[in-house]
Amino acid sequence: EAPVAEAPAAEAPAANTEAPAPAQAAPVDMAAVTAAVTKGTCGACHVIPGIDIAVGQIGPDLSSIGAEAGTRVPGLSAAEYIHQSILDPNAVIAPKCPTGACLPGIMLPNLGELLTPEEIDTIVGYLLTLQGQGQ
Repeated sequence: EAPVAEAPAAEAPAANTEAPAPAQAAPVDMAAVTAAVTKGTCGACHVIPGIDIAVGQIGPDLSSIGAEAGTRVPGLSAAEYIHQSILDPNAVIAPKCPTGACLPGIMLPNLGELLTPEEIDTIVGYLLTLQGQGQ
């Protein structure tokens, strides 16, 4: 019997010095997104495409938040801005709501207690995919 040649060892991958891939790179689990949005009552105030119950008319329409979030606060990525907006909704007040200027103190201040970090990440990841095209 002939000896089996071993495959050459793969080279170790280069150290990753780049930021991790954005959350929207992962496939979207719409059941998890819908469950988190429902638990956080996000749809009571926000329009969120793809979530049937998210037809609110109080907070900003989130149809293009993935395209806009990275431009709202210098130095914050889109993911960081959305995450901050969920945990500290009065840190930055969105510029436009359905009835005019958005007001402080409207959004639930305790979403960090109501939602798990994983649920918040699920919501952030989905919102990053919302680019406004055809929505």
